Amino acid sequence: MAGLPLVGGCACGALRYEVSAAPFMVYNCHCRNCQKTSGSAFNVSTTIAEAAFRFTQGEPKRIEWTSAAGSTRWGRLCGACGSRIVQGQTPSNGV
Repeated sequence: MAGLPLVGGCACGALRYEVSAAPFMVYNCHCRNCQKTSGSAFNVSTTIAEAAFRFTQGEPKRIEWTSAAGSTRWGRLCGACGSRIVQGQTPSNGV
């Protein structure tokens, strides 16, 4: 694995981020939403601690949608180029 912190950003460079801890896992997601956003049969994703992630440049746009299972999902993306950087699921208790 590459050294920490890991840094990255959106396609146009308006958003930049830093990850300060190793991911818990790396996986391929095959849900319909990931297929749509990646234009592929899957999207490579990671699971990291929320406290280990921070945006270092720019302000992401927040979007929400309902998954096929009925849960509320959310994402943060670049408002300029549309690159999705973060996504998550709202817990059933709404917190």
